[in-house]
Amino acid sequence: MAEKPERREVSRFRIDLITQVSAKSADGKIFREETLLRNMSGGGANFITRQADRYFQGQRLDIKINLPGTVDLKAFLQGTATVSRIEPLPDSDLRQAARRYAVAVVIAVPLQFIRKGAGVRAENPPGDLE
Repeated sequence: MAEKPERREVSRFRIDLITQVSAKSADGKIFREETLLRNMSGGGANFITRQADRYFQGQRLDIKINLPGTVDLKAFLQGTATVSRIEPLPDSDLRQAARRYAVAVVIAVPLQFIRKGAGVRAENPPGDLE
C-alpha cells in the first residue's frame, strides 16, 4: 500500500516519547493520561490513546513530553495544544474493547523546555488546568 503524500508545510518526525496529557473531558471532569507520542512537527503532534471517548475536536490539552535524559540533564517540553483529529489506528483490532486511537493536536504556543530539578519552577506553568 502506497503512503499518502505529505500535505503539511512542516515535516513530521517519528518520535517515541512518554507524554502526559491533562484536559477537561466533555462532562467537565479533569483527567490525566500517560501515553506515547508518535510523531511531532513544528506545529503539531500525534499521540496514542485507548481512551478516545475523553477527547473531542477543539479540546484544549496541557501536554508534557518527557525528553531522553543523561546523568547531568533531565528535561521535558511543556505546553498547550488543541485536538484537531481523532482516528482509529489501522493496526488496531476493531473487536478489542481497548482499541487504540491516534489523537492529532496543534501546538497552541511554542513548547517550553524545562529542566527537572533545576530549582526554578513557575508557580503556574502556561496552560495549567488547575
